[in-house]
Amino acid sequence: MLFEHTWKYVTSGQKTRTRRLVREGDYAVMDETDPNRPILQVISTADAGVPKPLYEVGKTYSVQPGLAKKTVGNIRITAIRRERLQELTEAEALKELPLTSLEEGVSDAQWALKIFMGTWNIMNSDPGERWEDNPEVWVLEFEPALRLAPKRWTRFSRSNF
Repeated sequence: MLFEHTWKYVTSGQKTRTRRLVREGDYAVMDETDPNRPILQVISTADAGVPKPLYEVGKTYSVQPGLAKKTVGNIRITAIRRERLQELTEAEALKELPLTSLEEGVSDAQWALKIFMGTWNIMNSDPGERWEDNPEVWVLEFEPALRLAPKRWTRFSRSNF
């Protein structure tokens, strides 16, 4: 998963949320056994209608600081919800951008929301995607995770035992 501007906050565990645009063809798979019906998975059918999992609760994803850049850590998605972008509160903004205010008289949360709005518009400049357009987004909650290395089998001879 790409975190071009915030990967250091992600790998340190300071950033615990990200918002990603809901694209045409995206849909949620809900937990039908839970009365609150939380989202378990987000599927995309953008590629010729072929379902492709995008995000899944419990799954571990690599953190990359840019496209085709080396993995710098891993996260595990703990929850997914769908909402309008402008539902982002100042408190939630701190989970997106855990910044300290640089302006006197401005709280850390106000500063984080202000920076989030500007950064969002830089990354999402097409009509319908900007902050002021209030698009629908997937809110992904996550935690740092260790990805276990695959087991490597070693050849043993009888003399090893």
